[in-house]
Amino acid sequence: MEQLKDTVPAVRFPFDAFALLGSEGIMLLQTLLEQAKGLGFYVLLDSPGIHSPWAADRTADAIFEKETFPCDGLILSPYIGSDCLKPFLSYCKDRDKALFLVVRSPNKSASELQDLLTGTRHVYNAAAELAGRFGETLIGKCGYSRIAAAASAGSADILRTLRTKHNRNFL
Repeated sequence: MEQLKDTVPAVRFPFDAFALLGSEGIMLLQTLLEQAKGLGFYVLLDSPGIHSPWAADRTADAIFEKETFPCDGLILSPYIGSDCLKPFLSYCKDRDKALFLVVRSPNKSASELQDLLTGTRHVYNAAAELAGRFGETLIGKCGYSRIAAAASAGSADILRTLRTKHNRNFL
């Protein structure tokens, strides 16, 4: 990471990949997160699997309250529903943490669900709108929200649509 210090502003770590290595993997993740913070990187953590409000509460507490895994922002799926996103919102407001909600993922089969129409809009647009609603009250000094919609660069048309409709909250 030291060699990247003057080249990239941020680093991203996949929680589940380290967790699969067991306790040694978790300790390595914690060490790398602390090292990245110490080097001045903006640190993003891919969230662990969250499938219930209870798991969301525990995850928000471990990551943002206890800072067991020190990071600036968490990458989450909005498809888990708003009750699983809400536990993170107070940390965005009170601790300047960020959420990056992946509204369109890069895998080839993402279109099977994310590109479906719900009424007159695509499911990925509904997810981006959810990010926008949550982020409305979390606008920072520079005009950006602490909650952003993120999408894969795999489809130029989808990116163009998302940027046009959701420019304030889209990365």
